[in-house]
Amino acid sequence: MVFQCRSPQKEIDTENYYSDIISTGGKHILYENIDLQKITIENLNSSYIGYLRVMGDSLYFVDVPLSRLFPMDFQGLTSGFRLGQGRGPQEYFGGVIEEIFKTKDHNYLILGPSWDLHLFNESWEFQNVIRLDWGLQHTQVEREQNPQPDMPGVYDLALDAGNIRAQIHENYIYLEMYSEHPGFNMINFRDYYRKGRLIARINYLTGKVDEYLGVRSPVYENYEFIGHLSRFYHWVDGYNQRTFLSFPPDSLIYLCDMDFMPIEAFGRAGKDMNTDYTQFSGDDYYHFREIFASDLGSKGYYTAIEFVPQKDLLFRSYTKGKHSDFDGLQIYKDRVLIADLDVPKGFKVMGYIDPYFFGNPVIDLDNKSITIFRFKL
Repeated sequence: MVFQCRSPQKEIDTENYYSDIISTGGKHILYENIDLQKITIENLNSSYIGYLRVMGDSLYFVDVPLSRLFPMDFQGLTSGFRLGQGRGPQEYFGGVIEEIFKTKDHNYLILGPSWDLHLFNESWEFQNVIRLDWGLQHTQVEREQNPQPDMPGVYDLALDAGNIRAQIHENYIYLEMYSEHPGFNMINFRDYYRKGRLIARINYLTGKVDEYLGVRSPVYENYEFIGHLSRFYHWVDGYNQRTFLSFPPDSLIYLCDMDFMPIEAFGRAGKDMNTDYTQFSGDDYYHFREIFASDLGSKGYYTAIEFVPQKDLLFRSYTKGKHSDFDGLQIYKDRVLIADLDVPKGFKVMGYIDPYFFGNPVIDLDNKSITIFRFKL
């Protein structure tokens, strides 16, 4: 087997990655509640299994099984659908639409389940497919016997059809990575938390993974192993040349440079959160899966971030735990907490189209309907 050569990854001082970070920001509550308005969408030629995306000034429901995109207006009215499965000039043959982006050239880029990128022009006509190139430099034996945190081939992309947000800026997309390598993973190896990389930066014009970025926050040193809370949330604010990182068990949000090197931290703990997490290590993967499902359904942790550059607002969602009838939503302005609100279970902010902020869809499969919340500030 031949492996393509690639320049080595940048050296990262993981031991001191967060050592000089100061906490800034504060608390100045401006909003005690928000008026959530419901939009109900019915009578779609859809499976009603999917997710919402805001791209530019357009709102789309992405149908996962049928690979269809339904454009919607502020009232939930649709005008048919885009794409669908097939090999026609305006169809998609990649299977599941794991994520979709609008590029700086007003084209559309779809991430498929097989590490493939499908490019469509602004008229939804298929242009090209690009395969991801990890730039493997080591043999399979080397990767199996001596896995390293900066080693291509140790990681997989975290794909979960709309539940894991990817980012796009200029010619790059930023995708979450994880490792289940027997010698480098979330339930057996402390170095996974201390040195494991977070994000693959990919040139979507070439498909090359050109850098592995970010390290988990030191909050994980407070626990033995909480692998079920080892993922993270990232946001790329290319306009201001900065990024954000947030972690499920960490009350802090990290403001970083474009390489996800932390600059400062800010944030306040959410209200009424049950943070008594179950800690686990060992080789009993079945037991780990049980803990994974139980804790994620019953404990409090942070679940998403969304930055809205038009308003310079950062939203952070969190779950309080099964003891509460509500989840939480924090709003930050200039790193100052200006709201910490009770919201319906599962609510997250998904984007902004003037004058509304839009939340994730609530799907009723029995009645074939989709409810979307919107609000103004």
